[in-house]
Amino acid sequence: MRYYCRECGHEIEPGADFCYYCGALKSKAIAIDDEGREVSPAYSPDGVCPDCGHKNVEGASFCSECGRKLSSERPQEGAAADPFAQPYGPYPVKTLTRKDYLAMFLAFVPGIVNIFGLGHLVMGKWSRAFMYLMISAVVLYLRFTVVTSSGTGVYMLYWFITFAVYFQQSMEVVRLVYAPPGGGKQDGPGGDSGTGGQR
Repeated sequence: MRYYCRECGHEIEPGADFCYYCGALKSKAIAIDDEGREVSPAYSPDGVCPDCGHKNVEGASFCSECGRKLSSERPQEGAAADPFAQPYGPYPVKTLTRKDYLAMFLAFVPGIVNIFGLGHLVMGKWSRAFMYLMISAVVLYLRFTVVTSSGTGVYMLYWFITFAVYFQQSMEVVRLVYAPPGGGKQDGPGGDSGTGGQR
């Protein structure tokens, strides 16, 4: 049995309880048998899980004890399998565009010299980009005024904070670039509601 995440499309590792890529629970995943067909949910009109026997709320979609997918619809007896049904396979991996590569380049390279938010500009995340550009202005001002004339402790604190900001903004851009097509439930961290998942 193989499991594919409904959120990002990656295969969930055997023995894992959640997707290592997006954190979605395995109980919500698509279960695929050895022949490449989706495993239908267990028929449970009264909410009793056929796997663990736990009594769930009537009409529940998932068992609250073991996470098994449940169904209140009785399967058709003697119904032949659809001969035209396509077997499930790995979801297609997103192909990166020039815009995606440019966004990651501008997030990582200028960020080394404390210029943040350029990757967000490329991805159309205007409010997030503006926030990081303001942080860049403050960081550069402190670098050439306060930090140069301060002791080692202030110098180390300054570089720790700037590295944390650099890492955060870089990972946000990477998540935006590798987000599944269609936008999903959220538009990335700090996404603008006005862009509506536009990438």
